Amino acid sequence: MKTIDMRFDQRLVHSLVGQIFEKYRSDTFLYTDTVTATAGLFVSGRVFELRNEQEPVDYFGTPEDCAVFRISETSADRIRSYFDDTEQTDTPVGAPVDKIVLINENQKTFSYCEQTYDVWLTRGIVFYAGGREIAFIKDPIPFSEQIEIRRGYDLSAAIPENTDFLEGWPDGITAEISRQTVELK
Repeated sequence: MKTIDMRFDQRLVHSLVGQIFEKYRSDTFLYTDTVTATAGLFVSGRVFELRNEQEPVDYFGTPEDCAVFRISETSADRIRSYFDDTEQTDTPVGAPVDKIVLINENQKTFSYCEQTYDVWLTRGIVFYAGGREIAFIKDPIPFSEQIEIRRGYDLSAAIPENTDFLEGWPDGITAEISRQTVELK
């Protein structure tokens, strides 16, 4: 069995709890609330990049360029659009982070009842700050570099299940998918 773990580093994410979520930076929304590949988080003087960019991955036995969702600390000048000549917008938050919820997805495949893959990835991160929620959600299509940004309430429950993963496997291969919710306070 092959195990692949692409979840966010919980220690890094947990370090943001109790800090001031100053703002986030992303491409300006035109028609949808999605951005391509990158968004910046500004938290108590630190800068973090959410990146959902294609890279070579063993995609259940086939080498593919799949979008991998990551978070890393960086500098403000590194937060820029994936596209040339694209305007970015700073959206103020200005509130302490009360908690963060990570939505992790576990994808498993089986060949004639023997497990062949155990893949973990982060599907979304939800910040609870100042009585509101802000979610950054990886598109469920494995090759899509889109990040959806939502503001509102009960956003963890609003992240759609990835039922497409269960369909289209060749004979003898079965798939399972489950979700793990990690609450960091």
